[in-house]
Amino acid sequence: MKKTIQIVILIIFIILGLVLFSTWWLNKYFFRVDDSYPSELFGFKPEKLNYHANKPIYYYSNDSLYFDSSGVINFSNNPIWTKPINKKGYVESGVFVSPNSQYIAFIENNRIIILDKNGNVIHSIETFDKTISDDATFWGKEVQWSENSTKLYFMQYKKWDSFLSEKNRSTLYVYSITDDKIRRIIDLPEEICEDFFISRDEKTLIYRFVASDGNMPFKKVDMLNGKYKGQFEWDRWHKLKESRDSIFINYSVNHFGNFSQDYNHLITTLVKTDSIEGGLYYYSDTLTKLIIKGKRGYGAFKGNSYSYRMGGEFLPWNKYYVCRINSKKIKGTVIIDVETCKYDFINKTIYCFYSMTNNDPFDFEKMNNMFETSIDNRIN
Repeated sequence: MKKTIQIVILIIFIILGLVLFSTWWLNKYFFRVDDSYPSELFGFKPEKLNYHANKPIYYYSNDSLYFDSSGVINFSNNPIWTKPINKKGYVESGVFVSPNSQYIAFIENNRIIILDKNGNVIHSIETFDKTISDDATFWGKEVQWSENSTKLYFMQYKKWDSFLSEKNRSTLYVYSITDDKIRRIIDLPEEICEDFFISRDEKTLIYRFVASDGNMPFKKVDMLNGKYKGQFEWDRWHKLKESRDSIFINYSVNHFGNFSQDYNHLITTLVKTDSIEGGLYYYSDTLTKLIIKGKRGYGAFKGNSYSYRMGGEFLPWNKYYVCRINSKKIKGTVIIDVETCKYDFINKTIYCFYSMTNNDPFDFEKMNNMFETSIDNRIN
């Protein structure tokens, strides 16, 4: 009996030893826990700036939505909404401000909620076709306001098979604020891909789809009778004057990524060659300037680095950039003056939403011709 107990104890010690050795080996050569460290900013010196958006703005922080008619972000007003505006976590997408800034619509947990600027719920568009899977009913970019802000057009998948499947079917609906009614406009024989637009006279639907050759051109369809009216490729989009002038486009704020709406400015994070050190940079055709020096964090897995910048957006008229920061000691929002590269800091994570349409100033010739990779060589 005593010998049996000794054998059991020995086996336990051997197992513990193997566990300890395996843990040490995994940490050193695979997880590399000793090498993990958070992202960090250096020389962080914010200054007080008198920033503003030059148009009405909605901004969101800590599950609270605010509205300011003068475009100031100072939390001086009470929130108009105190619930999450997107439970799936993608706050930047799926939020649409009406052209007159009086309404905001957002996709929240598979329904579209429309609020007025005071936080009153104008309408909640629920899933009303039970044949569609919950996750595929509404997609972020597939909402458009009418130019007079009285109607909200939205897409719903009538039939969903899989992503970009030829079996997918879409349906265009419109909600009218004036009479508080939803009306089906047209059934489409395919899935739309990210974008659709409505003509200014609200008679023509223009949407992107996947062609048989794998390209994603735009198709024109008569909204009254469903007749095909032609199509054009993306690379002709900014050159097609007739289409640009005759359609009305609502852009979501994150449509431009890190670019200004005129495509003349870019805020991005860059790292030096073979290094995780770099910083937050301003870039234009004539200038590259370091705003804040930073170092990317390093995770438990080999090569898993992560940034201190958690997204951002330019405010209207492109003078200020709102940048969300999450680093070792600094968490919140940096607001950058792109002319001086000076920056202010707010100890809150802030998302900004405002009306941006093709009535606002754009440089169509620069659209999609400016890329972040073109500035890498300037800091290496």
